[in-house]
Amino acid sequence: MATLYLIALLAAIAMALTNPAKHLEERRPAADEAVHINPPAEQFVTLPKTGVTLCYETFGRAADPAVLFITGLASSMMTVPAGLLDLLRPASGPHFVVRFDNRDTGRSTAFPVPDDGSPAYALADMVDDVVGLLDSFGVPMHVVGISFGGPIAYSVAARRPNVTRSLSLLYTSPTGAGALPEDDLPPMRQEGVEIAEGIPIPDDLDNRDAWLTYFSDIQLKFMVEPPTEADRGEAHQMAEIIYERGLKGGTLLTSTNHNGAATGRWPRELLAEIEVPALVVSAEEDQFFSAEHGEALAADLSDSKFVLIPDLGHELSRRIRPTLAELLLENFAKGEKYWQGKSLEDRS
Repeated sequence: MATLYLIALLAAIAMALTNPAKHLEERRPAADEAVHINPPAEQFVTLPKTGVTLCYETFGRAADPAVLFITGLASSMMTVPAGLLDLLRPASGPHFVVRFDNRDTGRSTAFPVPDDGSPAYALADMVDDVVGLLDSFGVPMHVVGISFGGPIAYSVAARRPNVTRSLSLLYTSPTGAGALPEDDLPPMRQEGVEIAEGIPIPDDLDNRDAWLTYFSDIQLKFMVEPPTEADRGEAHQMAEIIYERGLKGGTLLTSTNHNGAATGRWPRELLAEIEVPALVVSAEEDQFFSAEHGEALAADLSDSKFVLIPDLGHELSRRIRPTLAELLLENFAKGEKYWQGKSLEDRS
């Protein structure tokens, strides 16, 4: 659910729900090294550098080329639909796909929300998490970032060029809302915030029905075309899973911490350091980022393909998944060819 790039909305949630810290279940990661446990469904890894425990899932055979998905603001791994992941594992070229809960989402580590409104952590801390996750697998991966997952993804690619096979950036920006005049980018569109402000925010953590409506609407109302019955059914099912996992993990309220990490200008300069094949996808009707943001990303990357999809908003709806899967698989293939051309010394 990349549509959760809603800074204003998340701030409103934090204001509407009092004393979120009382809902947290304190986690005490105790590991000197990254250790994966509880296969084959939800698995957990505790990262040595940050002390964060991340929950993740894998799809496919570990022997196949690996893909890592990084979700958007306040979005757990469940917002990357399994229907999309299935399309990335064709019999002719299957992949080992990993999706995970960012800190403060799903069942990953929850951080207290600062009472004074100060940031709980920075974008760089979230990048450290993903670098740690990537390192823990010990295999090169195709890295995919969606919305706020975009700057995390390109930061990871810049920091770990020896294990990044390709980079794909969907519905995102080189700078986010913090663009400077010299970035020569239009401001973020306000349509997304206006849509979000029209979605009722639950004021009771235990009001399951209200939260299910909220999580369903936050998906459906960003679809440019009228949602089908299948869309509605899937959105409701996804909402149930997101709510139950967030409630269990103590992250329903702490996802507002992502606001502080997303604030400010994203590290655009890192794009120039990335050499792997890159795919940049923008949605023509994206309610947050205009096409100029995607074009700027592609221009800053040395080997990129830019695709603007018409009649599409900030969404991962069912109708667009075959197109996205085809584009991603094409970029993965370019990445494999690029990787095969690298010397063993370059890979180490």
